[in-house]
Amino acid sequence: MARRCELTGKGPMSGNNVSHAKNRTRRRFLPNLQDVTLISDVLGRSFKFRISNAALRTVDHRGGFDAFMAKAKDVELSDGALKVKKEIAKAVAAVYALLVDLVEKPGCSIAPGLFLLMIKKMQSFTIRPIVPGDIQDLVIMIHELTAFHNDAGGASIESVTRDTIGPSPWWQTYVAEDDTKLVGYMVLLPLSKIADGWRGIDLNHMYVRETHRGKGIGRALVEAAKTYAKSNACTYMFIATAPDNTAAQAAYLACGFESRPNASGSRFRMQLQTQHTVSLVSWVSGFPRSPVGWRKRLAHLHPARRLTPHAQTRTKHP
Repeated sequence: MARRCELTGKGPMSGNNVSHAKNRTRRRFLPNLQDVTLISDVLGRSFKFRISNAALRTVDHRGGFDAFMAKAKDVELSDGALKVKKEIAKAVAAVYALLVDLVEKPGCSIAPGLFLLMIKKMQSFTIRPIVPGDIQDLVIMIHELTAFHNDAGGASIESVTRDTIGPSPWWQTYVAEDDTKLVGYMVLLPLSKIADGWRGIDLNHMYVRETHRGKGIGRALVEAAKTYAKSNACTYMFIATAPDNTAAQAAYLACGFESRPNASGSRFRMQLQTQHTVSLVSWVSGFPRSPVGWRKRLAHLHPARRLTPHAQTRTKHP
């Protein structure tokens, strides 16, 4: 049996025994392997592996076998462990689809925050801003999207580098990474209503590779766009697609977008509620009705008034 960890790929290493006289004797360092049984909560089954003690600690640190396999690299897993990882990913995708259908039904009792927490624990991908090493894969995905729409794409590595990480970036770009490879991206462009003083975001490009659709990556990209928009005081987002792309239109509606009135059905808008767009009714409703409550709220709004006049006098004249 090979002396190699089935989860991390850790194997024998060679080195030297060094004496006080600096005499070196070649030797091998063998990993401390143990036969263990790990339980998958998603599959409801147990699996036997021969792994190192360090890998066992990592499984516990990541929160269990399923969480470990979600982040494990394929090249480090044995053939048996890789097969188990694919089974877990397939089961997680099925559970995700079931949760989405459940949440979208009227009268659903699952809180949106709890739903997002469940999805975050299940997902094995990462949404992050683009880095220089992603440019080549990003250009390939841009051409894949333009080919899907039968457009003639002229994006090059030079132009994408200029517009994403150049001295004056023109786009805000996020990528979806799964097992160290890019599987999707989105491009955000700024919008503005100058007369009204409003900021907005145009979700100009959003693409997920066909092999990774149905895993919640598109929804996670939209959530990242919402977070970015709110952090920049934006009050709305736009997204568009081809009129005959009914699958994308249904996905946008499921993510919270609304079809624009008097439009062909291919352009969608999402209203964002930031600290600058809180309605007057919701602001006033937070105030208590008793005089004591009003004084407490005003003291909260004006920290300088938190002390009573007598306490302020004692503070000024100790």
